[in-house]
Amino acid sequence: MMQRESNIQNENALVVSGDADTRKFLSTELIGCGYQAIEAIDGSDTFKKLSEMNVEIVISDIDLPDVDGITLCRQVFT
Repeated sequence: MMQRESNIQNENALVVSGDADTRKFLSTELIGCGYQAIEAIDGSDTFKKLSEMNVEIVISDIDLPDVDGITLCRQVFT
């Protein structure tokens, strides 16, 4: 696990994956680093979460149920 950085405490990180085990693992690691981890299961859930809150980092699977991760990232950052 990475060391906790005090300057990232309470910043939101969004973990996007269709696999529950992957989401849980990444969320646990991010929490250990000081982030508030938010989970999304697919592209539409991602955009719902992004409309509700600000996030500092998005970590996405490439293979999502409704969109590929690269397309998702392009849509998020445009």
